[in-house]
Amino acid sequence: MPEERSARDSGALHILGGGRVTKKKTFYASEPNSEAVFPGGIHVYEKTCRLGGKGASGRSSTAAIEHRIEEHGLHVWFGFYDNAFALLSKCHDYLERNPNEQRRASGLRSVAAGFRAASRLAIMDHDGSS
Repeated sequence: MPEERSARDSGALHILGGGRVTKKKTFYASEPNSEAVFPGGIHVYEKTCRLGGKGASGRSSTAAIEHRIEEHGLHVWFGFYDNAFALLSKCHDYLERNPNEQRRASGLRSVAAGFRAASRLAIMDHDGSS
């Protein structure tokens, strides 16, 4: 009779939550030769229907509007997110090296193509007192 192994000793990496930090850790954990480190695979568990945590966005369709973008959280990329830009660049590099991977935004071939510099920014906070 074959020996049964529990999830605890399978060598798998189980990650709870699909927020920004979790996605970064998952990306680095899945680098080449990760099968040797995590022979049971890498598994991400998220309680909602989309990844990204407070920065998640998705699309929905109604009879009036098709593929409407629904955003959650502040979607402003300030210039001090150097580590995030570096991670995005690595993701683009991976997709360029692996052309068989599904790529939704085929027109965005680099980080620079996905962002536009802005010299001005306005932020407003309405606290109801005015």
